[in-house]
Amino acid sequence: RRELAGGRLELRHAQPPLSARANGALLSRVLDNLIENALIYTVEAPQVTIEVGIGAGHRPFVRVMDQGVGMTQAMATDLFEKGYRGDPATFRAGSGLGLWLSRRAAEQMDARLSLESTEPGRGSTFLLELQPDDHA
Repeated sequence: RRELAGGRLELRHAQPPLSARANGALLSRVLDNLIENALIYTVEAPQVTIEVGIGAGHRPFVRVMDQGVGMTQAMATDLFEKGYRGDPATFRAGSGLGLWLSRRAAEQMDARLSLESTEPGRGSTFLLELQPDDHA
């Protein structure tokens, strides 16, 4: 795993604590991948923000934002495809399976993983929308 070497990780969360219906192992896999990608695609000292809250339809969400290289709308179209590795000019590492596997894991939890921002040089923002825990 990558380290935050000289960077900053910020966590923003809703009050009071929220609960979601999710598989812990799958949720961990998705979040690990999103954070790892944020670290890989940030050229300078990483600045990663994780925001946890309640969104539309009372759905709990986790938003992972970075200050990395960002991407074009054309790149975003293929982002969740199996084997997609992005622009060779900004390619850092990986197999092209991480986001594809993350989306599959999200679907197994009846969650939705999407890209919210697409602007080169402005970083990326990913949104994971979970199901509310009706028994909490």
